[in-house]
Amino acid sequence: MKQGQFWCIYWFILLSLPVASWGQGLEQPSGLDPFHLYELRIQFEDKHWENRLKAYKSTDRKDKIPATIFFDNVRVDSVGIRFKGNSSFNSVKKGGSRKLPFSLDAGEFVKGREFPVGYDQLKLSNGFRDPSYLRDVLSYYIARQYMPAPECAMARVYINNEYFGVYTLTQDVDKTFLNDWFEEKQGAFFKCDPDWDETVDQPGCIPGDKCSLEYLGPDLACYDGRYELKSKKEDWDELIHLTRQLKDPEADLSSVLDIDLTLWLHAFNNVVVNLDSYTGLLCHNFYLYQREDGQFVPLIWDLNLSFGGFRQTSNAALDDDQLIRLDPMLQSDNPKRPLISRLLDDPHYQRIYLAHMHTILEDFFLNGKYLSLMDQWHDLIRSAVKAEQVPLYSFQLFEQNRKKNVEIGKQAIIGIQSLMEPRTTYLQQHPIFS
Repeated sequence: MKQGQFWCIYWFILLSLPVASWGQGLEQPSGLDPFHLYELRIQFEDKHWENRLKAYKSTDRKDKIPATIFFDNVRVDSVGIRFKGNSSFNSVKKGGSRKLPFSLDAGEFVKGREFPVGYDQLKLSNGFRDPSYLRDVLSYYIARQYMPAPECAMARVYINNEYFGVYTLTQDVDKTFLNDWFEEKQGAFFKCDPDWDETVDQPGCIPGDKCSLEYLGPDLACYDGRYELKSKKEDWDELIHLTRQLKDPEADLSSVLDIDLTLWLHAFNNVVVNLDSYTGLLCHNFYLYQREDGQFVPLIWDLNLSFGGFRQTSNAALDDDQLIRLDPMLQSDNPKRPLISRLLDDPHYQRIYLAHMHTILEDFFLNGKYLSLMDQWHDLIRSAVKAEQVPLYSFQLFEQNRKKNVEIGKQAIIGIQSLMEPRTTYLQQHPIFS
């Protein structure tokens, strides 16, 4: 197929979508500048802040302790701070590093207070299993061109005048985020990241797989533990209705789901090999929000393991060649992933999905734009990474990993360029696109 023919078909497909499905006229809100290296100086009065926060984390308490933050020299008092994360906290702590991830809440103790970038809640991620330091910021930058996604930048972080190093600074997916993108925030809202200790199938419930959106039965107890409710209790009924519709092959999914934004999510995850997501083994790391029109929108989250940082679609880890040649139709025949298999079973939606994949390739990979973006960010943070006093990875690994494969102990981390250069060629030449 010639390129002109492809784009004619692509736009014909998009224009044939119902307006409620894709014509939202989304405009990107702006707060964090991805090309600015922020400076955060955190001051705890409590000298034992580390032990106290670790104790809270070990017992799953969400309690925060107060600190003063100088955010690019702007003082913000009484910020609530706690440790966050699963592997990024537990594995790093077990390895003996103090560079742990944080959750920051400017409004925890003073309601309505915000950081200078206009948000009250921000996340500081430590780049777990990403020696390039670039997976988060590059992934969110790409994702935001096509779907609602958090803003992301990088920051030099000092704690009680000790330089901990460069962190990823990410906007939280909260009601401020919802209001920015949808100009509303009262709909059903769920975090889809299971409590790993509570995902055992309950008596009377249909067996399911983590946050797969499989129908588990009419009882909300079957879903509690797999999904975290962030809105009112009655909204469990909306989630259960969505899973019931995904199970029904005759159901009109456009009445309960923003089809186009969901296809963008799947296309993004597949192109950039983001398997620590709905697409991969653990089936998590997204939010669901139901707009006033009744359609649910899946919202992407937690991208530090994109670009092949997580290797599993099943219990066996994929090797480098399998990551490069990841099937563009991955999970399309898997009933345990109905958010993919139900949509891609429809030839019309399948063509839109493939067109979205092609667009991402055209916009960022066929033209090498991702390489120039990586070089820009690498140069921005290079001296700050080199000066780290509490490094998670060596400066040499940082210098190498955006382009080349590296090893951390026995863990192989594929280079972003060494993955995406051959993967772009593989997808471009794949028979399904022609």
